[in-house]
Amino acid sequence: MIEVVARWTARGMSLLVIGPLAAWAAGMVRAPDGSDTATLLTGATIGGGLVGLVLVGLCVITAGAIGARLADRHEAVLNAGFVLAWVAWTIGAMHEVIRLSPASGTLIRFAIEAGLLAGLVLAAWVVADRLSRRGSDEEGFSLSPASIAGAVGGKAGPVVVLASAAVGLACAWLFARHGAPGQGLGAAFLGGLGAGVVGAQTFQSMTKDDKGAMKGATPVLVPVMVGVMLAGVIAPVMGLFVPGSGRLIEGLSRGSLPGWVLISPAAWCSGALLGAPMGAAMMRPSARDEAEGTVTSMISHRA
Repeated sequence: MIEVVARWTARGMSLLVIGPLAAWAAGMVRAPDGSDTATLLTGATIGGGLVGLVLVGLCVITAGAIGARLADRHEAVLNAGFVLAWVAWTIGAMHEVIRLSPASGTLIRFAIEAGLLAGLVLAAWVVADRLSRRGSDEEGFSLSPASIAGAVGGKAGPVVVLASAAVGLACAWLFARHGAPGQGLGAAFLGGLGAGVVGAQTFQSMTKDDKGAMKGATPVLVPVMVGVMLAGVIAPVMGLFVPGSGRLIEGLSRGSLPGWVLISPAAWCSGALLGAPMGAAMMRPSARDEAEGTVTSMISHRA
């Protein structure tokens, strides 16, 4: 009972206090026309955007730290995702952001912003790992720098990262159509969810005969989340070629912009943190069934 209360206290703080603060910080960034339709680095001044980025980063780290301290590392990831979802919702419609400045520089700024936000997420992971009240062995999940490097750089890590990025981009193409913040968040979440499923299956298939492979959730979750956040960097770079910076206005007028330019950097990171753990968790029963290799276990797990 105490653990349940602690978890929901952390979630309440992220959803009702820290998230709105982060949204307020992001909302301070003004677009070139004076409106608030801008991502953190596409505002009228780069200085204001960097200040907003730092404040958002502090909110993400704080939410992760509270989640880890009150519960565990999984809760830290969830709460950081909630905060970034608030930020993604605040910036407004991505097609309007592009309309205000339909140039290659805007797409490049999206990519840089996605990379910087991913770096802040990694920092939040490290802080959460140090503050978690549960040991990493007890939880089966570690977010220390060594564990992150080991998971991403291990035998299956690079493949899982690239597969997760590909799934995220595919979901962006399939589900992001109009640039509305809710649609962008939904597409990124589905990308994270699908990446979690594919990433877990990829890891299982590559390491089932490897007795030296990393155990626990770390070698699956970390590469999957990194892969989806990497998709957030790749997506606007793809937009430089398809549709191409010179055809952004045409795409806007026709409503034919590809989904990978219609998801905000914050939405990509939020989708990675919220969707990937859920997708990977869906594969845990099948992993146990494969290890045991019996129909009885399959029935019992699904009962």
